[in-house]
Amino acid sequence: MPNSRPIPAPIQMFDYGLGIFGRTIVCYRTGDEFFLYGVTASGDPRVLPSLGMAREVAASALP
Repeated sequence: MPNSRPIPAPIQMFDYGLGIFGRTIVCYRTGDEFFLYGVTASGDPRVLPSLGMAREVAASALP
């Protein structure tokens, strides 16, 4: 087996409610990456390297 470590389950870090695009702003951590949903017009998640950066981007998408 090339990698015997299990894939970590996503952990919800925070939920800020509805943002400026009408979507709920939610952040999940998977491994060392933070997936931020609800902060883009297209609905695609943003992948960020730190919790602080995820909180900053999420705050910028609040009404």
